[in-house]
Amino acid sequence: MFSKLKSNPCIITCAIAGTTSRRLNPNVPITPQEQARAIEEAFHAGARVAHVHPREDDGSESHRPERYQEVLYEIKSRCPEIIVEISTRATSIEDGIDRGSCVELTPQLWGNDDSLKPDLVSLNTGTLNLRGRIFLNSPLDIELQARRIYNAGIIPELDVFEIGQMENAFDLVRQGVLRKPLNFLFVLGSGGISADPANLLHFVRSLPPGTHWTGLGAGRYNFPIASLAIHLGGHVRTGLEDTTYIRKGIKAKSNGQLVEQMANLCEIYGRSIATPQQARELLGLSSQTVSNLNLAYAELSN
Repeated sequence: MFSKLKSNPCIITCAIAGTTSRRLNPNVPITPQEQARAIEEAFHAGARVAHVHPREDDGSESHRPERYQEVLYEIKSRCPEIIVEISTRATSIEDGIDRGSCVELTPQLWGNDDSLKPDLVSLNTGTLNLRGRIFLNSPLDIELQARRIYNAGIIPELDVFEIGQMENAFDLVRQGVLRKPLNFLFVLGSGGISADPANLLHFVRSLPPGTHWTGLGAGRYNFPIASLAIHLGGHVRTGLEDTTYIRKGIKAKSNGQLVEQMANLCEIYGRSIATPQQARELLGLSSQTVSNLNLAYAELSN
């Protein structure tokens, strides 16, 4: 299985900000314009997917539809070829548990303007103890969010932090809620499963044939897990959400610098970086060609 996949082009995702603060790295992009510029730089360095968390000007995470529209507009008018993925965070909100983190996926987020609609939406497939708090995702709410994603004509990325969460996803496939081909993000070393290489191997060996997957090591594990994922034929993610350092003791200057280092790893392991069109085809977005996207978004700049 692995040797067959090694020659596939590699998709690099750049998670530009997340909830990372400028206290951890002063180069975290905050405003819609800063985020769009960061994505454009990352794209030219080799990123094909941008994972986006809109922020308010004070740096706090924004859940306002108007702010989503501003960010999506800036990204798609500045870098129309990038595949845009938004985070809806946890699916549930209860007293004392991650209050205010849930973003309801509705057309309001892109202002009923399909030219601004994101291509992918992250979907957490289970509850997690994360850095001293509970990241709550109940089974019913996961199913509801999955149906919202499909009803909006968007593809879900299944974010998995533990082995059991992958089994949750398989259960939803058997129930007909999730549709093949599946698109997994395996997150290691971030409060869930550890970044032991054996854990990534177990994830990958458990996948049905034809499944798209990305390996993500958090913090100091970012590049080691990426190296293994590239070698195994998977895809990779980096960015200031995932690591604020380019190497031990040295802060990353930008998201683009992190993507450039990831692209260098692809070269070392003999994996080509996916073109924008190849990335869309691998993710099941091939019905919308890059040339059509350029025409559609050109109007945004006029």
